[in-house]
Amino acid sequence: MVYDSLNFSLSKETKALLAKLLKTPKKRLMVRFGNTNKQAEFDDCGLFAAAYCTTLAYSQNPSSYVYDQSALRKHLINCLEAQHIEPFPIIRERRIGIANLIQIDVFCYCRNTNEGTPMVCCDGCREWFHLSCINSKVEREKNGTAKTATIKNDFNTDY
Repeated sequence: MVYDSLNFSLSKETKALLAKLLKTPKKRLMVRFGNTNKQAEFDDCGLFAAAYCTTLAYSQNPSSYVYDQSALRKHLINCLEAQHIEPFPIIRERRIGIANLIQIDVFCYCRNTNEGTPMVCCDGCREWFHLSCINSKVEREKNGTAKTATIKNDFNTDY
């Protein structure tokens, strides 16, 4: 679940980072965006991130609150000065919902996205592989650091 006070989109870089971090064996990741209130100012992202993290730490869902944006900065300063984090001020509770669902297609041994990098498709398993990953794997095989250079469909290959 992604809680985003600014917008409902993911950059190419963020998609690639999520794919790299999660290393799913599946062909796609589904990213859900929580239905959060939008910030009025563009420089309050960190305040909302702190409010969302604090809400999650208190085992609550950030989508269920409309935060009092005018009080967030002062609240964070007070928490830091007291060296104790308390839940951030809210205006009201709201109905929880999923605002958006984004699909991220992943490929190759690396289980990363394809953002314009050269790729080849295996005729056997029909999986797509980044040319750079295949070249890197073959190079490691030549240097004796990889056990195999064979493209496999199980994604548990040593390389």
